[in-house]
This record gives sequence, structure tokens and C-alpha cells, in this order.
Amino acid sequence: MKKLMTKLLLAAAVLATGGCGDDSSTGPKTSTQVDLTLSMTDMTPHVGQFLDIRLVSAGDSLQARAIIESLASATKTVTIPKAFTTGSYHIDFFADFSGNGTYDAPDVDHAWRVTVPADGMVSFAHNTTFVDISSPPLTLIGGPFQLDMTGFDPHVGQVMEFRVIDSATGSAVGVYHVSSLSGAAATVRIEGIIKDGVTYQIDFFADFSGNGTYDAPPTDHAWRVFGVGTAGGLTVTFPHNIVFTDVMF
Repeated sequence: MKKLMTKLLLAAAVLATGGCGDDSSTGPKTSTQVDLTLSMTDMTPHVGQFLDIRLVSAGDSLQARAIIESLASATKTVTIPKAFTTGSYHIDFFADFSGNGTYDAPDVDHAWRVTVPADGMVSFAHNTTFVDISSPPLTLIGGPFQLDMTGFDPHVGQVMEFRVIDSATGSAVGVYHVSSLSGAAATVRIEGIIKDGVTYQIDFFADFSGNGTYDAPPTDHAWRVFGVGTAGGLTVTFPHNIVFTDVMF
């Protein structure tokens, strides 16, 4: 009887702890999500220019996109959080050297293609080994993202950064960087990143303190809004308010 009671108690303990030994083979599996970090140096020829950075899968499909509205200095680091899992990826990116607001094959614009290592850390020193990134054609995720802001008078001239995040996976599909907000009404637009029916979390902040880095509100001012993608993309209208959220950039 005593042995039976001991076995029952042991069985109960196993159930309470969810199993025994190595239980890694049970339950859902999730792949490790990796941040993409592109560290650019010697970009002096492109200071003041628009940059479009695209993370592309081995199947030539867009994975995520980052936009720098106007490059502020020759050295710049761009991070797209949780941008990819395992697999082969490369970055296609260009500087709008012509200043016409659209991509033109080199040498009109300057464009590059760089392989992404498994750790997501890419170091890029400016060079003139250009690649026409229009070939092969890129398959987009979906429609455009657009954020229309009004009443941002308190933040004119300040750095702002925006992230478009798939709420279900936590992966950022879009990043937009503004080195100096030009006016109280402004539009942020990223092409090709929105899937129909997917819920997105849009996190963004203004560097109200002016120290060049993110600080939790109220030192800096930060917001979070949500929207659901459609076949035509996602457009969000956002009037300035003081209902801040710590977006933890």
C-alpha cells in the first residue's frame, strides 16, 4: 500500500510539472527571430538623400523594408527588429542619388546588394560596386502602409522613428526614420509591406529630449496604434495627443 501511494504521488508530481526529463519534443515550436542591423559608414556622397533598404528572401520576396527619409550623416545604423528567422537573405538598398524620388538603375542612383549573415549583423562601407536591384523582380508582401499625422507642432525639427509590426509574430515589416520633422502635418509611407487581414501594431516616437536616443515617456513622446491590413494596404490617420506609450525602442 505504501509503495502504491508513493507511485501515485510521483505520478502527480510529473503531471504538475508538465512531464519529466527532456520535454523539448512536445508543444509548439517557434523559430528564433533575428534582428537585422545594417551599419553603414563612409556614406558622405549620400548625406541628405533618401535611402530605401529591402530585406529579401532567397525566393526574391520582400521580408521587410526600412526607409531613411534623409540621411543625416555619413555613419548610420538601421535596425529592423525580429526581421527574419532561419534561411538565406540579402539586402537590396539604394540611395536616390539623382534626387528624383524614385529608383533608377546605377549609375543614375547608387544601389547595392549584400548577403545577410545568420546573426543579422551587416557592416557596409560605402563603395562604387553598384548592382541593379530591379533584377530579379521583387515580390512584395502586399499593399502600402501610410500614416498621416496632424498637429505635430511640438515636434517640428525633431528626430522621429516609426515601426510597423505584425502583431501576431512581433516581427517588424517596416521601419521609417525621419532625421528632422519638416512640419506639423506629415505623411509616412512604406510601399509593399501590408498583408490583407493582418493586424499591425504601429510604434513611433519623437526625440523630444533631443539627446539622439529613445527615452521612455515623458522624456520622449511615444505612441502605439493598431490597424488591420486590407487588399489596398493600410492607412492610419493620427492627430497629435499626449496619451503616450513606452514603445521600448
